[in-house]
Amino acid sequence: MADSRFHAPPDTTGYWAGYGSPAGGTYVLANIRGGGEYGPGWHTQAMRAGRHLVAEDFAAVAKDLVDRGITTVPQLGAQGGSNGGLLMGIMLTKYPQLFGALVCQVPLLDMRRFHLLLAGASWIASTATQTIRPTGSSWPNTRLTKTFLRISATRPY
Repeated sequence: MADSRFHAPPDTTGYWAGYGSPAGGTYVLANIRGGGEYGPGWHTQAMRAGRHLVAEDFAAVAKDLVDRGITTVPQLGAQGGSNGGLLMGIMLTKYPQLFGALVCQVPLLDMRRFHLLLAGASWIASTATQTIRPTGSSWPNTRLTKTFLRISATRPY
């Protein structure tokens, strides 16, 4: 891989690319940490303090696709919903130079209050990096909180 921080299992490139779609493009499925594709260890590496690895892996796949000439930045788009929407939010605010387009569907972006949503309490085990604190109390400087606060009115997205 182009990014030495990306550690896919030895028998993979970190993603699967399918060529020859009807529209003439390439469909890529990124095998980022946090999924269950390669067993419990692959999943647990991206929990809590390792949660940032999900975004780093996804960004590494995007960069590798461009570096290998499979696509170009203006042609590269990504889509994610729910927790994948959080990933798209991170890509938009932390790695906007890697993508021509991002689709963020039903995003989980408010890392300070997600546990107050309908199913939010069930996401604490895999998503929270610190103990959830009531709204209005002091908030720790977590990686995910910094990502949420990275949105800027002066930055061209």
